Amino acid sequence: MNVSLDRLLKDSDIISLHIPLNKSSSYLIDYEEIQKMKTGAVLLNTSRGQLINTREALAALKAGKLKYLGLDVYENENPYFFQDHSETGIDDNLLTELIAHDRVFLTGHQAFLTDLALDNIVSTTLNNVQLFEKNQRDENFLN
Repeated sequence: MNVSLDRLLKDSDIISLHIPLNKSSSYLIDYEEIQKMKTGAVLLNTSRGQLINTREALAALKAGKLKYLGLDVYENENPYFFQDHSETGIDDNLLTELIAHDRVFLTGHQAFLTDLALDNIVSTTLNNVQLFEKNQRDENFLN
């Protein structure tokens, strides 16, 4: 059964993103889409940070539109994730706000540490190597 994004946003208590980042999914969830959600909805993103406009999601959380925001990814994560910043601090006001907010759960790419996820990473990597050898690209390739 296919359901439109508008219907999914309107009817769901919990919205969990599990899609690749490409031209059509970049900032899939922004102010306009958040306004379509139920008040008190929970938004989870374990895919790619740029699927969500983080600033607008945080504003919706503060306004009470969203109840919780769960992020395993962050759109500006490259300088911060997988590195220790306990000595230098974080020079990213949005990330600092996310970390400090009591209804934001930020796990910093820990969701991929499952047997299934790691198996999928290996399979995808091998598939990409095979496609490269044939001078082809995966349908989800993003320039």
